Amino acid sequence: MTFCFQALMKCLRCYGQPDKEAKFISCLAKMQTCDAADNDDEDSKPGVNLQGALLVQELLQFNKPIKLVNSVLNTDADKISKLLADPRGCHITDAFMASKSIGEKSREGLVKLLTNQLADLACSKHGSRTVDAIWNKASLKIKELLATKLAAKESKLASDHFGKFVSNNMGLGLFKRSREKWLSSFDQKQKAKELFSDFIKNDKTVEKTEKEEEGFVIDKKGNHDTPILKRAVDESTEKSFSPKKKAKKSYLDDL
Repeated sequence: MTFCFQALMKCLRCYGQPDKEAKFISCLAKMQTCDAADNDDEDSKPGVNLQGALLVQELLQFNKPIKLVNSVLNTDADKISKLLADPRGCHITDAFMASKSIGEKSREGLVKLLTNQLADLACSKHGSRTVDAIWNKASLKIKELLATKLAAKESKLASDHFGKFVSNNMGLGLFKRSREKWLSSFDQKQKAKELFSDFIKNDKTVEKTEKEEEGFVIDKKGNHDTPILKRAVDESTEKSFSPKKKAKKSYLDDL
């Protein structure tokens, strides 16, 4: 996997120097070399490329996307904010937060990196998707960190079309009034989720038992995930229904 990332970085001419390696995420998302990115004017810089954004999302699912993660966390906050507020770039946040190969520390690092940009992201159409993506996949610790950063800008969010949805989703009003109640609300949601999960599990167990009592068994055929119910047949019954083979006629029968 490391070889794959090194090969890509060499193609984009951002391998070997720390300052250039930090631009890996931006160059890959925009599908341009590091030299081309440096020579572009700020106003004429290309947006995120569709294929580039899709490639970044796939690479983040690799086993050890260290080079790419380091590039995200070492990029200038304003630049990574613009990237994640792009109509195509905002989907990179989903992949970053959902990846099983990216740890809690790196996710927390992304929130800290975007500290001064969070309010502006929350108040933009596609940037609010990035904030929601972080929130939806975040641990309680990161949720609290995110709410702490945005609570100071709650009035700005409440007056914005996109920001108010982010504020309501996070419960920033309750957070500002009572952090303890805000935290306890997550405990209640978690308990309700676990209770509901147990209910579904028990319901499926009862349903399976009822089917077995009615004389049905679960039969899986081929590679299908959905089991097929068939009526259980007793071995002795099955044998009684099977056609008997006709005995071969012996030459002794004619004697």
